[in-house]
Amino acid sequence: NLYKEIREIKAREKEKERRRKQRNQKSSDPYPLVTRHRFVSDKQNNQNKMHLTALNYYGTKITYKKLINKIEEAANAFHKLGVKAGDMVSFVAVAVPECIYAIYALNKLGASCNVIDPRMDKESIQKMIIEIIKNEPTITRNGMANKLNISSTRIKHYLDKMRNNGLIVHKGSTKSGYWEILDKNIIQ
Repeated sequence: NLYKEIREIKAREKEKERRRKQRNQKSSDPYPLVTRHRFVSDKQNNQNKMHLTALNYYGTKITYKKLINKIEEAANAFHKLGVKAGDMVSFVAVAVPECIYAIYALNKLGASCNVIDPRMDKESIQKMIIEIIKNEPTITRNGMANKLNISSTRIKHYLDKMRNNGLIVHKGSTKSGYWEILDKNIIQ
Protein backbone atom coordinates (compact mmCIF):
# COMPACT_ATOMS: atom_id res chain seq x y z
CA ASN A 1 0.00 0.00 0.00
CA LEU A 2 2.78 2.42 0.88
CA TYR A 3 4.50 1.84 -2.47
CA LYS A 4 1.21 2.35 -4.27
CA GLU A 5 0.66 5.68 -2.49
CA ILE A 6 4.21 6.82 -3.32
CA ARG A 7 3.69 5.95 -7.00
CA GLU A 8 0.40 7.87 -7.04
CA ILE A 9 2.01 10.91 -5.40
CA LYS A 10 4.88 10.84 -7.89
CA ALA A 11 2.44 10.49 -10.79
CA ARG A 12 0.43 13.50 -9.54
CA GLU A 13 3.63 15.55 -9.12
CA LYS A 14 4.79 14.57 -12.60
CA GLU A 15 1.42 15.59 -14.07
CA LYS A 16 1.54 18.94 -12.21
CA GLU A 17 5.05 19.57 -13.56
CA ARG A 18 3.94 18.70 -17.11
CA ARG A 19 0.98 21.12 -16.86
CA ARG A 20 3.20 23.85 -15.37
CA LYS A 21 5.68 23.51 -18.25
CA GLN A 22 2.84 23.56 -20.77
CA ARG A 23 1.38 26.75 -19.20
CA ASN A 24 4.78 28.44 -19.12
CA GLN A 25 5.47 27.54 -22.72
CA LYS A 26 2.13 28.92 -23.87
CA SER A 27 2.53 32.16 -21.95
CA SER A 28 6.23 32.87 -22.49
CA ASP A 29 6.99 31.33 -25.90
CA PRO A 30 6.40 34.00 -28.56
CA TYR A 31 6.78 31.44 -31.35
CA PRO A 32 3.87 29.39 -32.64
CA LEU A 33 3.87 25.66 -32.01
CA VAL A 34 3.37 24.86 -35.72
CA THR A 35 5.63 24.62 -38.75
CA ARG A 36 6.80 27.83 -40.43
CA HIS A 37 4.75 27.02 -43.50
CA ARG A 38 1.57 26.40 -41.54
CA PHE A 39 2.03 29.64 -39.56
CA VAL A 40 2.42 31.76 -42.71
CA SER A 41 -0.19 30.02 -44.86
CA ASP A 42 -2.92 29.70 -42.23
CA LYS A 43 -5.65 31.60 -44.08
CA GLN A 44 -7.98 31.60 -41.09
CA ASN A 45 -5.49 33.51 -38.92
CA ASN A 46 -4.04 35.58 -41.74
CA GLN A 47 -7.10 36.33 -43.87
CA ASN A 48 -6.95 40.04 -42.99
CA LYS A 49 -3.23 40.23 -43.77
CA MET A 50 -3.16 38.87 -47.34
CA HIS A 51 -2.76 42.34 -48.83
CA LEU A 52 0.10 43.31 -46.47
CA THR A 53 3.77 43.13 -47.39
CA ALA A 54 5.42 39.88 -46.33
CA LEU A 55 8.76 40.47 -48.07
CA ASN A 56 10.42 43.64 -49.26
CA TYR A 57 13.23 42.79 -51.64
CA TYR A 58 15.05 45.92 -52.80
CA GLY A 59 11.80 47.82 -53.11
CA THR A 60 9.81 44.97 -54.63
CA LYS A 61 7.00 44.31 -52.21
CA ILE A 62 5.62 40.78 -52.04
CA THR A 63 2.28 40.38 -50.29
CA TYR A 64 1.35 37.45 -48.09
CA LYS A 65 -1.04 36.27 -50.80
CA LYS A 66 1.72 36.21 -53.43
CA LEU A 67 4.15 34.63 -50.94
CA ILE A 68 1.72 31.81 -50.18
CA ASN A 69 1.04 31.24 -53.89
CA LYS A 70 4.78 31.09 -54.67
CA ILE A 71 5.35 28.69 -51.79
CA GLU A 72 2.59 26.44 -53.15
CA GLU A 73 4.15 26.54 -56.65
CA ALA A 74 7.56 25.64 -55.25
CA ALA A 75 6.12 22.85 -53.09
CA ASN A 76 4.37 21.37 -56.12
CA ALA A 77 7.60 21.54 -58.13
CA PHE A 78 9.62 19.85 -55.36
CA HIS A 79 6.90 17.21 -55.02
CA LYS A 80 7.03 16.48 -58.76
CA LEU A 81 10.80 16.03 -58.40
CA GLY A 82 10.14 13.37 -55.77
CA VAL A 83 11.00 15.34 -52.63
CA LYS A 84 9.21 13.92 -49.60
CA ALA A 85 9.14 14.21 -45.81
CA GLY A 86 12.51 13.50 -44.23
CA ASP A 87 14.53 14.41 -47.34
CA MET A 88 17.38 16.92 -47.23
CA VAL A 89 17.63 19.29 -50.20
CA SER A 90 20.77 21.39 -50.70
CA PHE A 91 20.92 24.38 -52.97
CA VAL A 92 23.22 27.30 -53.59
CA ALA A 93 21.47 30.62 -53.20
CA VAL A 94 21.77 34.09 -51.81
CA ALA A 95 18.98 35.83 -49.95
CA VAL A 96 16.46 36.21 -52.76
CA PRO A 97 12.69 35.70 -52.61
CA GLU A 98 12.98 32.38 -54.47
CA CYS A 99 15.17 31.07 -51.65
CA ILE A 100 12.46 31.98 -49.13
CA TYR A 101 9.80 30.24 -51.25
CA ALA A 102 11.96 27.11 -51.42
CA ILE A 103 12.61 27.03 -47.65
CA TYR A 104 8.91 27.31 -46.84
CA ALA A 105 7.95 24.83 -49.59
CA LEU A 106 10.37 22.24 -48.26
CA ASN A 107 9.05 22.85 -44.76
CA LYS A 108 5.53 22.23 -46.06
CA LEU A 109 6.63 18.88 -47.48
CA GLY A 110 8.40 17.92 -44.26
CA ALA A 111 11.81 18.08 -45.91
CA SER A 112 14.85 20.00 -44.68
CA CYS A 113 17.02 22.36 -46.63
CA ASN A 114 20.70 23.13 -46.65
CA VAL A 115 21.17 26.57 -48.17
CA ILE A 116 24.73 27.25 -49.24
CA ASP A 117 25.72 30.89 -49.61
CA PRO A 118 28.13 31.11 -52.55
CA ARG A 119 29.59 34.35 -51.17
CA MET A 120 31.13 32.55 -48.19
CA ASP A 121 34.90 32.26 -48.71
CA LYS A 122 37.19 29.55 -47.32
CA GLU A 123 38.79 31.83 -44.72
CA SER A 124 35.38 32.68 -43.27
CA ILE A 125 34.42 29.02 -43.10
CA GLN A 126 37.71 28.08 -41.44
CA LYS A 127 37.30 30.86 -38.86
CA MET A 128 33.77 29.64 -38.10
CA ILE A 129 35.00 26.04 -37.76
CA ILE A 130 37.73 27.15 -35.33
CA GLU A 131 35.17 29.12 -33.31
CA ILE A 132 32.86 26.09 -33.15
CA ILE A 133 35.70 23.77 -32.09
CA LYS A 134 36.82 26.27 -29.46
CA ASN A 135 33.33 26.44 -27.94
CA GLU A 136 32.32 22.81 -28.49
CA PRO A 137 35.34 20.49 -28.91
CA THR A 138 33.24 17.30 -28.93
CA ILE A 139 31.08 18.39 -31.88
CA THR A 140 30.76 15.99 -34.79
CA ARG A 141 31.29 16.84 -38.44
CA ASN A 142 27.52 16.66 -39.00
CA GLY A 143 27.01 18.98 -36.04
CA MET A 144 29.34 21.52 -37.64
CA ALA A 145 27.54 21.16 -40.95
CA ASN A 146 24.22 21.89 -39.24
CA LYS A 147 25.60 24.91 -37.39
CA LEU A 148 27.17 26.37 -40.53
CA ASN A 149 24.30 25.33 -42.77
CA ILE A 150 26.63 23.69 -45.29
CA SER A 151 27.01 20.08 -46.37
CA SER A 152 28.86 17.52 -44.29
CA THR A 153 31.01 16.75 -47.34
CA ARG A 154 32.11 20.37 -47.58
CA ILE A 155 32.91 20.42 -43.84
CA LYS A 156 34.99 17.25 -44.27
CA HIS A 157 36.94 18.97 -47.05
CA TYR A 158 37.78 21.95 -44.80
CA LEU A 159 38.59 19.77 -41.79
CA ASP A 160 40.94 17.62 -43.89
CA LYS A 161 42.74 20.73 -45.17
CA MET A 162 43.01 22.18 -41.68
CA ARG A 163 44.38 18.86 -40.35
CA ASN A 164 46.90 18.60 -43.20
CA ASN A 165 48.05 22.16 -42.47
CA GLY A 166 48.59 21.31 -38.79
CA LEU A 167 45.86 23.64 -37.52
CA ILE A 168 43.63 21.05 -35.82
CA VAL A 169 43.58 17.39 -34.86
CA HIS A 170 40.76 15.02 -33.90
CA LYS A 171 41.48 12.68 -31.01
CA GLY A 172 39.45 9.60 -30.15
CA SER A 173 36.62 7.92 -32.03
CA THR A 174 34.31 9.61 -34.50
CA LYS A 175 31.39 9.78 -32.08
CA SER A 176 33.08 10.14 -28.71
CA GLY A 177 36.27 11.97 -29.65
CA TYR A 178 37.13 15.63 -29.53
CA TRP A 179 38.81 18.34 -31.60
CA GLU A 180 41.97 20.11 -30.53
CA ILE A 181 43.33 23.34 -31.97
CA LEU A 182 47.07 22.90 -32.53
CA ASP A 183 47.93 26.35 -33.85
CA LYS A 184 47.01 28.64 -30.93
CA ASN A 185 47.65 31.72 -33.13
CA ILE A 186 44.44 31.10 -35.07
CA ILE A 187 42.27 31.33 -31.94
CA GLN A 188 42.52 35.13 -31.69
